[in-house]
Amino acid sequence: MIMSKLFSDKLISNILRFKRDQNGSVLVIMAVALCVILGMGALVVDVGALVLEKGRLQNACDAAALAAVRVAYDDSQTNARNEAEKYLDENDADYEVDNVIFNSDKTVTVSASSTVNYAFAKVLGIYSGTVDANATAVYGPVKSITGKKGVIGGVDPIGISEEVVRDEDFEFGKEYTLITADNNDIIGPGNFGFLALGGTGNDVLAKNIEEGCKTEVKSKVDTEPGAAGNKIETALKERKCPHTPSCTPTSFKKDCPSLLTVVILEEGIEYNGRDKAKIVGFATFLLSYIEKNAKSVKGYFIERTVPKNSEFVIDPGGEDFGLVASRLIK
Repeated sequence: MIMSKLFSDKLISNILRFKRDQNGSVLVIMAVALCVILGMGALVVDVGALVLEKGRLQNACDAAALAAVRVAYDDSQTNARNEAEKYLDENDADYEVDNVIFNSDKTVTVSASSTVNYAFAKVLGIYSGTVDANATAVYGPVKSITGKKGVIGGVDPIGISEEVVRDEDFEFGKEYTLITADNNDIIGPGNFGFLALGGTGNDVLAKNIEEGCKTEVKSKVDTEPGAAGNKIETALKERKCPHTPSCTPTSFKKDCPSLLTVVILEEGIEYNGRDKAKIVGFATFLLSYIEKNAKSVKGYFIERTVPKNSEFVIDPGGEDFGLVASRLIK
């Protein structure tokens, strides 16, 4: 009986000790935890790498599509395809151009892919992932321009004749006279350089100067004859640079109100009083000088461009009246 009692007590003691001994289970828990940690690492690092590569690839496709559509418009599809591949190569990455499609609506679509090697997921048997991107761009004559509401921008109601520069283009940083009585001889009798955009009269003109025209501007605009006066001078002063130090042609803020988007008018045509004038382009000037009653207004030339803070419609098959542009549509 005593032996039996000792044996049973020993057996119970061993069972209880075995139950308390978790040395082996720690290894199992560590193995499971390691898998979870690696999985989380793969999720954070490897998936993050995929997202980063997707963004880089998309930017590369955007640039390639914009470059290709310009070449396709003026040159050949072969050269356009080469241009797309060139832009992808310049991104210093091993991107594979899947396709360059020249669509029937004269847009160009560039598709590409890239392989990303995983750092953590390979422990789980997943070695790499592939990201894809595509971009479609259009290029051609600008059919119409509309200024965005609520911000300064769009088209400013000032027109300058091509005759000002004649056979040479505008010179960057050079000061040009935008409004002057001399425009009576350049643009036509009664015209100082103002345009009637979205309405006529000094009140509409002053508002368009302060805010930029928000109505649609097409290939032809009406001139606004007559001298300016105090109201127009006040409106122009609202557009003076507010920054310290003041903006210059070589150093300016893109949202500076002193940036004027001026209409370039076809030369060789005399516009009498209020008349229809043909637009051949747009140019950005940095407002530099306002004479009393706005008898003379000057600005430094920055660039030929589509007006800032504006929406524009491109018609690839439309009439080219001097301004072409490109943009991404998808």
